[in-house]
Amino acid sequence: MEEIIKINDHNGQSVVSARELHEFLESKRDFSTWIKQRIQKYGFVENDDFSRFTQKVEANNATSIEYALTLDTAKELAMVEANDKGRQARKYFIACERRANNSNNNALLSGVIAERLLILEEEVKALKANQPIPIDNMKFTRPLPSEQVKKVQVVKEEEYLSVTDYLRKYKNNSFMNKFEVIRISKDVNRHCINKGIGVRNEWSEKWKNGVNNYPVSVLQEFIK
Repeated sequence: MEEIIKINDHNGQSVVSARELHEFLESKRDFSTWIKQRIQKYGFVENDDFSRFTQKVEANNATSIEYALTLDTAKELAMVEANDKGRQARKYFIACERRANNSNNNALLSGVIAERLLILEEEVKALKANQPIPIDNMKFTRPLPSEQVKKVQVVKEEEYLSVTDYLRKYKNNSFMNKFEVIRISKDVNRHCINKGIGVRNEWSEKWKNGVNNYPVSVLQEFIK
């Protein structure tokens, strides 16, 4: 993507020079008048939407007042200019934000993947040694970028059963049709994901497939 307006870093925040934006927008008003009127008209707040600082002009050794705009403020100023240059600048700022967000998400995702690979390695070693998988491996310590941050509950060591095994053991083989079992399994699984509760997927000789096993305390909430 071609850089049409430079985006700088100021105290860890992406900012744009108001003077450079004014020049790109080709406003016919002088810079000082333009920026002061925009700030007053649209209620921009100093040290929130923009910051002000002085800068020496090498040509005549004078001092100029400069404005560093947040990307949100720069987008709004570009939009209200209501011309092709303004629309171009706004689209550019949006694209820059998306690129920055994607970079941050990719970095976080790489860390999460590395962490999960380590957990999987531990599980494989435990399985090869015929040892139980550690309970701490039933959870992930950090959420994916696309998820909201959730506190992960560490479930104490307890009995884990599938829905059908729970019915057989604690409900005296009470009848429940296949579709009802599937519905409850989905509800329990969704609940465990939302609450950060570990789910064990264990091999079933009967079904010749992996079957999700849930903490008995959770199954009790869904099967009365």
